[in-house]
Amino acid sequence: MASNTRQIRRQIKSIKNTAKITRAMEMISAVKLQKTQAQALASRAYSLAAKEILEKLTLGIETSEHPFFIERPIERIGIIVMSSNRGLCGSLNGNILKTVLDYEKNILVNFPGAEISYITMGKKIRDSLARLGKNILADFPKPDIALNSLPAVPLANLAVEEFSKKNLDRVVMIFPESVSIVNQKPIVLQLLPLAYEFAEEAAEKEAEKKRRISYIFEPTKEEILGQALVRLLETRVFQSLLEANAAEHAARMVAMKNATDSAKDLVDDLTLFYNRTRQAAITQEVSEITSGRLALEN
Repeated sequence: MASNTRQIRRQIKSIKNTAKITRAMEMISAVKLQKTQAQALASRAYSLAAKEILEKLTLGIETSEHPFFIERPIERIGIIVMSSNRGLCGSLNGNILKTVLDYEKNILVNFPGAEISYITMGKKIRDSLARLGKNILADFPKPDIALNSLPAVPLANLAVEEFSKKNLDRVVMIFPESVSIVNQKPIVLQLLPLAYEFAEEAAEKEAEKKRRISYIFEPTKEEILGQALVRLLETRVFQSLLEANAAEHAARMVAMKNATDSAKDLVDDLTLFYNRTRQAAITQEVSEITSGRLALEN
């Protein structure tokens, strides 16, 4: 019985130590979440402004002649995927992988024989796709907190280069977005070509033509558009990186909070069991002493 109580005490101590670790990780993730959320919210305004400027540039220009707007027969598709570098963030990475595989399956149904290449940012998705034998075109390091857009620039440039060289006919980006603190969902965003998105907004652009302010562009709209499109793509990749970071830290904070709460509940249950076991041992010892005394008296 004594060895049993010692084992329970060791379990309680071990679980308490684990709870301290998960609590510390929860607090660290909370601090990082606060920073990444602020970054993502601040960048959204910039992304929206960049998109509005691009829409103004495309007014009156035949965008169908620009290579970024041209739809080609789908033979090769590039999928940019973002995940976390580490685990302990609930089902976040699992949901991303499921979304990737579902999208790949859908692509192969609609475009039989299409070649799919992956551009990864995040160790978890890179390792998962490598285990599945997928073609990884490139892998980029993912910072936990992106202080500027530099990490997104080479990724966006690679996507533009591969699409411009016709090595890829479509570029899609899959990344997690934080809907709320407890809900993160994978987002599928078509990066290139831009034709579909701008076609859907054609009506809005026509209305904009009637009420827009007259701008003076130097050197010309066409020349500015070429550079602006690249910057827009860089902005989109950077915004996706910020959203992915915020989603990761939110998921990890919630996962660590749940782990801490579960550890506390387990400690309470073990403490109750320990007290009952100890009380039973004391009762048994008292009973044995009483029985021995009565035996001696008789």
